[in-house]
Amino acid sequence: MKRLSLILICVTIAAMSAMADDIIKVCGQNVQNFFYSLDRNRTTDNNIPVSNYNTVEGRTAKLNAIISALAPYEADIYTFNEVECCEEVMTLLAESMSAATGKNYAAVKDGLSYNKSSYPDGVLKAGFIYNTATIKPYGSNVGTGNGYFYTRFMRMQAFESKASGERFTLSMNHFKSGDVAENGEARIDNAQSLLTNLSGALDPDILIMGDLNSEMGEACLDLIVNAGYDEQIIKYAGPYAYTHCWDGGEIIDHAFANGTMAKQITTATVMPIANPCSVTDYSKAYSDHNPYMVTLSLGNNGHTAPQYVRAKTVTAGNKYAMVGTLNGGLEAALALAANYTYGYLKTQTVTEEAGVIETVPSSMLFEFADAGNGLFYIKDCNGRYIYSDKRDNGTYYSTFSMTPDVGAAHTFTITPEADGTFKIQNTTNDYFIQATIYEGAGEFGLWNYQGTDRYLPFLYEELKTTGITTINHEPLTTDHYYNLAGQRITRPTKGIYILNGKKIFFK
Repeated sequence: MKRLSLILICVTIAAMSAMADDIIKVCGQNVQNFFYSLDRNRTTDNNIPVSNYNTVEGRTAKLNAIISALAPYEADIYTFNEVECCEEVMTLLAESMSAATGKNYAAVKDGLSYNKSSYPDGVLKAGFIYNTATIKPYGSNVGTGNGYFYTRFMRMQAFESKASGERFTLSMNHFKSGDVAENGEARIDNAQSLLTNLSGALDPDILIMGDLNSEMGEACLDLIVNAGYDEQIIKYAGPYAYTHCWDGGEIIDHAFANGTMAKQITTATVMPIANPCSVTDYSKAYSDHNPYMVTLSLGNNGHTAPQYVRAKTVTAGNKYAMVGTLNGGLEAALALAANYTYGYLKTQTVTEEAGVIETVPSSMLFEFADAGNGLFYIKDCNGRYIYSDKRDNGTYYSTFSMTPDVGAAHTFTITPEADGTFKIQNTTNDYFIQATIYEGAGEFGLWNYQGTDRYLPFLYEELKTTGITTINHEPLTTDHYYNLAGQRITRPTKGIYILNGKKIFFK
């Protein structure tokens, strides 16, 4: 008698597993002096108009700008730098986020306040609000810095997921600002104090976030790295995600995770929606820092990043890494930094093992969006579309231009070549080429010819399946069969079964 063998494609199993993941989104931002008090005109150094106010109307305008920008992301936890050291400001943020999202947000109680007569310029702190349906604080909110100022600027709170009971420790920090020569020692003190106090964390899975006012390689961050923490924004989004408007270098807002926490992080990115160097509408700028998001898959300590393999065709809506073979290795195109509107696409070396590239950061992924009639728009990780800008003489630049307006974007044909590469060609007959552009660096530009040291890219797409699984059960009779859970259920008369929404026929 024949046995029933159900051959299940693993994408089904992966989808079922993914539904069980405990996904938690944590958003952090320096909101640049958000005060509840209105006793003086709080003028910011960078003169962002919405950040300067001493009236209820002004405070409301700042609040609305913050909430309008952040609410669409519906993070489970929002954690802030530079909010006033009082309960009212966090309650206002929580209530406003609740109204904007239809979810119930609450502020983490920290017991912090200050004497306004003693500190007429005000005192700031770091603070947390959270979605009460998905998360709850675990234990007390404590300071991790030394002295009056930094105990408020550096706060630690453990959280527990209501779905799974999994916990993690979130540390929000604001290190001393200013150049290294004058303030590097102060930031070293900040880092040493942080690491000392993290030894008292209530959960060993630790995520450090905040405006650390330092680029990678500075001594204070070396202390954190040497203590076993890895920077996650750079891992997933690249060093030039530009959280801060005026520094002109690498990111200074960071997300560090220790080993057990890093295994539970699926992505980290910067949202270019807050500072005047990123927004196209200057009136929407409310801070000199952009927010950043870290997505957790709690309890998934065995998490591995998606794997990417060479594509043979292109599917609208999917994301792809564009990889060239310049200089004898593989180099993937990186999105332009959020505060750049044009330029060549810099590249970063990637390694292929057994035909697979692992740990592809979001800054390497470009979405090929459907433009109709077999054409595609190309969108980067910052939500901007590619087009070609025209010179005064009527020809087109070889650099890429970026726009958030899909109506201004160019469309592309994407054609596979015999060698496995793709010709990604726009309406001006220019196409993506990786070439040596400046000082031997491989960068992608737009040209209408190939030649020596000019290469078309391969496209790498996420590997959706990891194999097949066979499940054997006792012989199928005329009146019953077994489902995946091993439960015996009645066989329908017509022999039609539903698996993951699809019909399966048995003879």
